[in-house]
Amino acid sequence: MRRIVVVFSSTITALVLLMAWPTSTNRGGTSLASLAGSAGSGTGTTSGAATPAATAPPAAGTSGTTTTTTTTTKKGKDGTFTGQSADTPYGPVQVKITVTGGKFSDVNATRLPHGNSYDEQVDQYAVPMLAKEAVSAQSAKIQMVSGATYTSTGYLQSLQSALDQAGL
Repeated sequence: MRRIVVVFSSTITALVLLMAWPTSTNRGGTSLASLAGSAGSGTGTTSGAATPAATAPPAAGTSGTTTTTTTTTKKGKDGTFTGQSADTPYGPVQVKITVTGGKFSDVNATRLPHGNSYDEQVDQYAVPMLAKEAVSAQSAKIQMVSGATYTSTGYLQSLQSALDQAGL
């Protein structure tokens, strides 16, 4: 009986200590990156985030408003581009995109795995979801479809190849 009490109390103590153990390295609001940047070595890194620029007060006699003109440049080439075929364990996947006005408006799968009825079921539900997300995001950086990991991976690889060809 005495052994059980010792084991039980030791287990409880270990759990309490484990739960109280600090796991965050950012406890005082100072990150390791900011410490490295302020070390004075001259080799600090930047995160690439834009820092706000200081703005001068408006000149005397002006209203303080500024007018800027923006021009949009057409990016990429218009046309139809077929991505490279991406091999998956269940077969190749290849897509074709249609680009108009610097944006792709349509994605069609030209090759998909079709070895059995399960492949066809996966293709029927996954491919339309991937196409819709890709057109919406205008990118190949979208979420894969659960249950269709291999098809999604091949689809996104081929899509990225087509986007590279189009210059997007």
